[in-house]
Amino acid sequence: MDQIENQTLSGRVIVDDQTFTDCQFKNAEVVYTGGTPPAYVRCGFEGSRLVFEGPADSTLQYLRALAAAGPEFRAVVLSLIPELTGQSAVAAPAND
Repeated sequence: MDQIENQTLSGRVIVDDQTFTDCQFKNAEVVYTGGTPPAYVRCGFEGSRLVFEGPADSTLQYLRALAAAGPEFRAVVLSLIPELTGQSAVAAPAND
């Protein structure tokens, strides 16, 4: 992974395959395209937004479709990121 340190980043920033340390994202379009997820160490985000493109966007659309399919799948989608819900993982529904 590429290392980016002590920088202020703005505009369009593709973050795949990079580690950002002590960076500030100001009014940035933080773009993830589906490569190796970035790492953020002591970074700040001000006036920035997340953008998902390519395979990352396709995965996000798939998860949205699953969540809309019914409450059991919504629970599974939410369990993929327990940090957001404060709950433990939920088992996937059984295939009959």
